[in-house]
Amino acid sequence: MKNKFFTKRRGVTLMELIIYIGVMSIVIVAITDLAGRLVFAQKKNNASTEINETSNLISGKLNSDIANATAVNGIFPSNTLILTVDGHQLQYDLSDNNLSLKTDSGEAVKLNSSRIKIQPVVPSTMIFNKAENGSANSVSYKMNFTLLTGSGIGNTVQTTILMRAK
Repeated sequence: MKNKFFTKRRGVTLMELIIYIGVMSIVIVAITDLAGRLVFAQKKNNASTEINETSNLISGKLNSDIANATAVNGIFPSNTLILTVDGHQLQYDLSDNNLSLKTDSGEAVKLNSSRIKIQPVVPSTMIFNKAENGSANSVSYKMNFTLLTGSGIGNTVQTTILMRAK
């Protein structure tokens, strides 16, 4: 008497198993690679966004204060800019890769985060410069904004603006 249970064998052959494992390995490697690239692109995008926001904020503040200044004081070129705006003295100062703003006799406030360093465009130069043209004063500044990260992701933005002080 034949046993019907053993006549029809259902199962996976060794060859089918090897092919299945190979295909699944290729799919997993492809998905892992894609996920890694997406994470890297997101980090780079966040770095660019942070630098652009910081440079736009600082440039906007500097532009507004320079445009509304009644006096520009100091020795130029310099890493310090002293402005008189609405009777108040504002002092911008670059030291240790940080730009700070001091109002009147108050305490200096750092304008950039600890993740962003600000440096002159050309090393060993100053960021602020003043040009006199008759009764009008022009103030220019050039700064590099660089994001400091452990992964080597960063971006540099150069800002150069000329404004007329009143």
